[in-house]
Amino acid sequence: ADFIANHANNDRISSMYFDAKDNVHGASIRLGRQTRTTGGILGRFDGIFGDYQLNQTVKLNLVFGSPVDSSSNVTLDTERYFYGVSADIGTINNAWDFNVFAINQRNNGFTDRQAIGGEVRYFDPIKSFFTLVDYDVFYNDLNLLLFNGRWSLSEKTTANVSYEYRKSPILTTRNALIGQTAATHLQQLLNIYPKSTIYNLAKDRTAHSNMWFAGLTHRLNEQFQLNGDIRLSEFSDTVGSGGVLATQGTDLEKEYSIQVTGSSLLKEGDLLLITASYSDLTTSNISTLLLNTRYPINDKLRINPKIRLRHRNNHTDGSTQNTYTPSINITYRIRRNFQFETEITGEWERTSLAGQTITNRNYFFLIGYRYDF
Repeated sequence: ADFIANHANNDRISSMYFDAKDNVHGASIRLGRQTRTTGGILGRFDGIFGDYQLNQTVKLNLVFGSPVDSSSNVTLDTERYFYGVSADIGTINNAWDFNVFAINQRNNGFTDRQAIGGEVRYFDPIKSFFTLVDYDVFYNDLNLLLFNGRWSLSEKTTANVSYEYRKSPILTTRNALIGQTAATHLQQLLNIYPKSTIYNLAKDRTAHSNMWFAGLTHRLNEQFQLNGDIRLSEFSDTVGSGGVLATQGTDLEKEYSIQVTGSSLLKEGDLLLITASYSDLTTSNISTLLLNTRYPINDKLRINPKIRLRHRNNHTDGSTQNTYTPSINITYRIRRNFQFETEITGEWERTSLAGQTITNRNYFFLIGYRYDF
């Protein structure tokens, strides 16, 4: 509820469904607003999802519904709908699980999305990985490729790697509406362009991104742990067409960080985090040093002082920025599920450009409570 005068309440429905299960026959059904991220389903939708345990290894799934872009959309989208089938296979050899799917989505008489793909999961005490592929057979283009892996190199050292290729936004014919001022629905766009052109506009409005991550965690002793990681990312350009200008992507952006974590140094339950990072971005270079501490005064009272130092070089105008952000957070727990919180933050920013220096000072405070139920 929004208590500001003349402000409308923001209605939201994140989930609202009816769920029924038949444990004897191994079947279940869910009807309503729900969220799934497997079987080619891309998140929240209004519709029906059912599954049937065919045997000990294979479970069949059917889905029919309409995508929900945001929980603030509280009415049913009658323009778009999808239907699909998938199968969960596993667990095999106590380590492997699989999912394969096919899904078709329509929008106002257009093919919006038509994809096949699958997932593979592997887990054992030493290593594990997860991979997902989503390929659009209508556009003959890869929509999504994910890989996440973990490997315990020793009792003290663990390596993590990941890679993600993703269309941004996910490739659908609805993307043709991005940047259009004369149409808000595909049928309106059909009054301007033929279908074949609209499909091409959808591809032109869709960029793609690549992201790589590699990290290493090493426990030095009972109190200290060392973490280091490297992140690489790039975002593609888009093509100008249909009266919409092209957009510029990014170079290969690089981020490096190293962190030392200490626990129970002065008292059981205290925490010390020292993080140093460097970002080589398309528009700037950023160096950051963060000191974050947590100290329990007693069972109820905890303080959390921290300070962040940041130096930024902007490539566009040659300016530099130095920012200092100290803060302190105090938490007082009255009961196990009820606590008061207060935080005071200061921010000093000094910007230098063409021999001139501008200093800004900002102060923030927050007082609130948290109730878990």
